[in-house]
Amino acid sequence: EIKICNDGRGIPVRKWAQDESIYIPTLIFGKLLTSDNFNDDQKRITGGRNGYGAKVTNIFSKKFTIETCSKEFKKIFKQTWTNNMRDPQDAVITKAEGSKEFTRITFAPDLKRFQMDTLDDDHVALFKRRAYDVAVSTGCKVTLNGQRIPVKTMKDYMLMYVDVDEKEVVYKKVNDRWEVGIAKNDHNNGFTQVSFVNSILTSEGGKHVDYITEQICPKLVEQIKKKSKAAAENLKPAQVKNH
Repeated sequence: EIKICNDGRGIPVRKWAQDESIYIPTLIFGKLLTSDNFNDDQKRITGGRNGYGAKVTNIFSKKFTIETCSKEFKKIFKQTWTNNMRDPQDAVITKAEGSKEFTRITFAPDLKRFQMDTLDDDHVALFKRRAYDVAVSTGCKVTLNGQRIPVKTMKDYMLMYVDVDEKEVVYKKVNDRWEVGIAKNDHNNGFTQVSFVNSILTSEGGKHVDYITEQICPKLVEQIKKKSKAAAENLKPAQVKNH
């Protein structure tokens, strides 16, 4: 069983305006394709998968429970689904009576659907890695099994990936939307990157990464040529990028 909790603003405990038989938390966690994130032409700075999100966790769980406290509506909401979201139980709604706001999800993964009997060390390590990702990409204080994740800034996060002195890392927070860091790569595996867009990990990079590398690499080639024309005679930006 896995439990994820946050102490931020709770989910509104009220009925959906388009269908008053459904509460908002039920809509979010138990009804597919219910999102306002469908228009690909609309500019936005949030991540999303067009109405899937946490529902996918519900679908791949033997049991899934959502609990949330809304101060605005002075109510606590709790609902459980079983059998891969097929069997919803009735929601239980109680008065908040001064409780702090929170949202908590508890789920038991249906491991057989992944041809697994238990969560192995690799998957546990993946969960741990994601906790670090959340800590750095949201700026929230994150704890894992009661221990605070020791990452406060993107630079802290970068230093976990590179085997160099902090002085050898170039980092800049350009604005509230862009943070960029660069370090030399002493390994023989070519160019590597770790990046996020709207707090979502982009493990394969993308145009945002190209936008940075296509500006930096030619500049580095220019600097190398100034120091040694012979060394840089046939040097290409792509070769610099690999390091």
